[in-house]
Amino acid sequence: MAPPVFVLGGGRPMRYSFSIGMRISGQRDDLERALDRVMDELVRLNAVDPSISATIDEGEVEISVVVDADSPDAAVVAGASTVRTALHAAEWHTPTWPAFNARSVGARLVDA
Repeated sequence: MAPPVFVLGGGRPMRYSFSIGMRISGQRDDLERALDRVMDELVRLNAVDPSISATIDEGEVEISVVVDADSPDAAVVAGASTVRTALHAAEWHTPTWPAFNARSVGARLVDA
C-alpha cells in the first residue's frame, strides 16, 4: 500500500491545540497556588500558548497547550507529554496516567 499523501500542511507538521480535563481529588485549599506552579513550569518548558482553567470548588481543571504534530494522535502524545512533565515538575502526582475517558483529552487543528 502506498504511504498516505499529506494534503493539509503539505507534508509538514500541523499546529494542534491539545487539551486535557482532570478532576482533582483530595484537599483543594492550595489548588490555585498549585495551578500557578504548573503554569510556571509550562512557561519554563516553552510550551506554546499554555492555558489553565479551573473550577476550584469542584476540583475540575483543564490544561491546554499548542503543539506541532503530523496527526491528531501525535498531537495528543506531544501535548500529554508536555502537560505531564509540567505537572511532575510542579510536584504533582499522576498515578492513573494515562487513564482518560474520550471526553477528557483531545486535539484539534489550530487556525493558521
